[in-house]
Amino acid sequence: MSDVTGDWVAEVTGEDGDEQPSEQPRRRGVGKGVASLIVFVLVLGVCYAALSLLAPAPSVAGAPHSDLTAVSDEGDPMRTPDGVRATSVAVVGMDAAVDSAGDDELLPMASITKLITALVVLEEFPLEEGENGETITMTAQDLEYYWDVAAVLGVVTDLREGEELSQRTLLERSIAVSSGNATLSLVRWAFGGEEEFVTAAERWLEENDLDEIEIADSTGLSADSRATAADMARMGRLAYEHPVMRELMAVESVSVLGDTMRNTNPLLGDDGVVGGKTGTLFASGHNLLVVAEREVHGTEMAVVGVVLGVSQSGSVPRATTSWLDQSFNRFEERVVLPRGTVVGEYAPDWSDRTITASTTEELTAITWPGLDIPVSVLLDPVQAGSLSATPGNATVVSFDTAMSVDVAIDGLIPPPDALWRLGTPSLAVNWVLDLFGSE
Repeated sequence: MSDVTGDWVAEVTGEDGDEQPSEQPRRRGVGKGVASLIVFVLVLGVCYAALSLLAPAPSVAGAPHSDLTAVSDEGDPMRTPDGVRATSVAVVGMDAAVDSAGDDELLPMASITKLITALVVLEEFPLEEGENGETITMTAQDLEYYWDVAAVLGVVTDLREGEELSQRTLLERSIAVSSGNATLSLVRWAFGGEEEFVTAAERWLEENDLDEIEIADSTGLSADSRATAADMARMGRLAYEHPVMRELMAVESVSVLGDTMRNTNPLLGDDGVVGGKTGTLFASGHNLLVVAEREVHGTEMAVVGVVLGVSQSGSVPRATTSWLDQSFNRFEERVVLPRGTVVGEYAPDWSDRTITASTTEELTAITWPGLDIPVSVLLDPVQAGSLSATPGNATVVSFDTAMSVDVAIDGLIPPPDALWRLGTPSLAVNWVLDLFGSE
């Protein structure tokens, strides 16, 4: 008995007889801390699970198809009117809409060259609409220009040495009545001479991608100032799109020392013709570039038509009108996107299922043969589990006119399942932040 009691006493009091504290209270405290932690984690887990399962279903962003195009029919080839060597048409507002017929070689531009001259001068010395520009004093050199042009039977306008003419006056004489000496005087003032002008014009042609135009002079009296009908039409479109050039091509008459000279364009004011430029060389025939505006399928359209190499001057108006009629008849209003065309999709992260988005009705537009019309699609996010009737639209822009139809999703976007919700902490976190108004 004494041995057992002694061992027990030694265990409690220690070897040196001092009393030691018991370990039992400490173990009970640690156990309570662990239990509290477990309870906290469980409560936190339950709260997280509840928030994850109760949070609103996330929205799904739409993925529009970016390569959609509406393609028009190729149409029948255009035909050059009788007695015409080459023709072309460029549609204003659609760079790719250019058609040609007849000879595709470079042909003399004649006085149509003066449009390029005016564009190059206006790039160097810009004018505002209605502005006269700088005052230019006529010199002995300008009188020489008069006689030089008259000697080759070019069109001239009278002038006096020392006479003061505005930049606009010289431009009007050059474009409206095709004055060769006014063109040379304008170039002398702007560039110093023909050689310097040609250098500037070649640079301008390169900058505007008019690769099939060769320019040798400012007046077009040289047969070496040549172009294809297609590039002449493209150049004419640039002229029409320039506000001041549009004014100049529409001038009905100019006053020269008290006399009135009318615009040489025989169609100005007829058949929708609002401007243009004539050109004639005895060796190559009569040319005419016109800008015409007409209403097509309820939309105002503008085209630049070019007729080249007409042998008889009296045939020019008839041939040009025939070409314009043929050009405007090429416009067609047709369905470019049928109803039900798939234009995008919704692909939720939590599902292998893809929901497509389709047009709800036909989309019609005015087209030009063979022209691709880009389609733009706008798709708003759609909340999973809810059916949005029209979450977006499809739009085409044809000849500066936009047309749109609504887009609908072809089914219900499935909501995420519980496993995906629990594995996506951001769902619960973002909901809590939204509830408390946090950004």
